[in-house]
Amino acid sequence: MVTSASIATQYEELLATRRALEPTLSQKLFTWSLLGLKIHSWVMLVEEYYGGVPQVVKYVLALFFLFSMFYMLLRRPLTLKYYGGLAPAILIFSIYSLILVAQSFRFETRYLQFVLAAKYYVMPFFFPVFILMIRFDIRWFKYVMSFSLKFLPVLLLVQLSVLAMMNQDLWQEHLFRMHMFNFGLPLVLLNMNYLIAQKWQRNLLLLYFLLLVVIGSIYGRRGYVLDIVFLLAAYYALMSLNRVVSIKKKVRAFVLVLGSVMAFIFALGFLKDNLYIFQRGFDSDAWDETRGSILIDFFADFGTVAGDWIWGRGLDGTVLRSMNEEEGGVGNIIENGYLFTLLKAGGLYLLLMVLIFLWSAFLAFFRSRNYLVKSFATILVLHLVIMVAFNLPVFSSEYVVVWICVVLCNSSELRKLSDEEVKLILNV
Repeated sequence: MVTSASIATQYEELLATRRALEPTLSQKLFTWSLLGLKIHSWVMLVEEYYGGVPQVVKYVLALFFLFSMFYMLLRRPLTLKYYGGLAPAILIFSIYSLILVAQSFRFETRYLQFVLAAKYYVMPFFFPVFILMIRFDIRWFKYVMSFSLKFLPVLLLVQLSVLAMMNQDLWQEHLFRMHMFNFGLPLVLLNMNYLIAQKWQRNLLLLYFLLLVVIGSIYGRRGYVLDIVFLLAAYYALMSLNRVVSIKKKVRAFVLVLGSVMAFIFALGFLKDNLYIFQRGFDSDAWDETRGSILIDFFADFGTVAGDWIWGRGLDGTVLRSMNEEEGGVGNIIENGYLFTLLKAGGLYLLLMVLIFLWSAFLAFFRSRNYLVKSFATILVLHLVIMVAFNLPVFSSEYVVVWICVVLCNSSELRKLSDEEVKLILNV
């Protein structure tokens, strides 16, 4: 018999559970700082295209991120023991990263300003060291999911505004604008099936990513579109394997995917003539047109200096880039994640990074009881795949999240949870 006393006890237990899952101040600040990094990236493009943005905006947003990161480190620190057998690789990687950063230091008044504003300079080699020492858990991820979904309607409105004013000269700013409030939605997408959410919310999320594919295709951004397509494919794969998803939903998703593929095949002829992404092409000739000369220049120059392949040329390093006539035929950016990392940090750094990513993904895929952790591993694997096309180490919230996924994949506590327990926690 259910008594008022037992109901009161259950209610108190529910309240206690909710309080235990409430995000801390440090977690909230850090999440807001990730949103600030999205705005940081967009502001730099707005400054380039339109001008008129005060420089101090970028510096404040970057400093806010650093403050929130170190505050999280103080409140929720990790030790190397957390990583088990991966600890030696983490230690060497961290020491080497800090040496790289120290070597870049210059006694110039504008050095700090450049560090805080530049996307591909010091910060992407600096912050991973400290992200790896912060304890992220399901409580933080639960907050990120709810936080990210609140901005979904705004992002859809931004997409509609971009569709209304398509302009090839502004493609980069438009793509960044559509991601301005999106740093957690890829992970939300991969784990949407855990949420007891309203149907319209799930449909809007899928619509958002499909519109990214459409707009990216119109602008001819092949790597960008493939990144989103791979993410959608991963969403379908994880959903199909997850036990908390009903057979009915899996069948409905299969029919939808099959119908979409068939529609794409039937419309391929029309799409080839009308979408810029197909006009640019996906074959080897199209690759050579945009990346061929860059690779030829890189391998003609890189390795001619002793230690290039092991240590790289440092964060200020440059390499032959014949098309950059205005900069003396050299460049400090290579549109390939692996080659860029080799140039700046060498094979040792790249080997350690890939090892950390792959071992973390292995633990998640083969030593975990739930598909939440497998979704974190999926982000790591997709990042390594897309590094062939781009995915440079960058001062951005997306790259921060990639390193957070490393931390989460190595959480033995998180890997022990069943899918049913994950669903219960995320919906409390």
